[in-house]
Order: sequence, then C-alpha cells, then structure tokens
Amino acid sequence: MAELKASRWRVLVFGFLGLLSFCVFLWALSRNPIGAVTTIRESSVLFAVTIGVLRHREPVSPRRLRGGILALLALVVTAL
Repeated sequence: MAELKASRWRVLVFGFLGLLSFCVFLWALSRNPIGAVTTIRESSVLFAVTIGVLRHREPVSPRRLRGGILALLALVVTAL
C-alpha cells in the first residue's frame, strides 16, 4: 500500500496519458482509413523494442527482432 501511495501521481498521470492516447486514436479513425491508422499506432512496437534494448538492457531475442521487423514492414507497405 505504501508503494501505491508513493507513486499515485505517477500512476494518475500515466493513466491519463493512456486515455488521451486512445482518444487520439479514435479521433484519427474517424478521419482516416483504418489500415493506415492502426499501422501507425502499431509503430509503438518499434519504440518499445528500442527502449527495451537500449534503456533497459534487454537481450535482442529472435522473437523481439521479428516483431520489430514485421512492424517496420507494415509501416513501409502502408506508406506505399
């Protein structure tokens, strides 16, 4: 319980940012084709892989690498 009290503002801020992110996603869906919007949203996979490897020193596993490559290919195909 003490950990929750100590980090409650952090939890509230990140919860609000998550909600705001989803609202922006829904707004974008109302104005653009669903394929383009979802592909751009899934580009967060690339950021997660990069942050995990560089900041948190996570190992570059074949599974993680495949996921990043697939997300990148989806972005390229959508752009074309």
